[in-house]
Amino acid sequence: MRFIHLADSVADADYVFGWLRREMPGCVGRHVATREEFSAAMQSDDFDVVLSDFTPAEFDRMWALALTRKKHPDIPFIF
Repeated sequence: MRFIHLADSVADADYVFGWLRREMPGCVGRHVATREEFSAAMQSDDFDVVLSDFTPAEFDRMWALALTRKKHPDIPFIF
């Protein structure tokens, strides 16, 4: 599994990455924390799912969901 993880907390991102790698060896993730990083990540096709904090401080999570739906309508987005 390849994922994008939208989280403003590095500690939260480290926890999620660690847990997923233990449970799903071989999964690869990309942590993004800002609107610019998320927009750049949406330009690629190298992910299978978006995982998002419920309340990222940097920008509105619904904006992130809308951008994902626009760029990659078949990719799951999980809060």
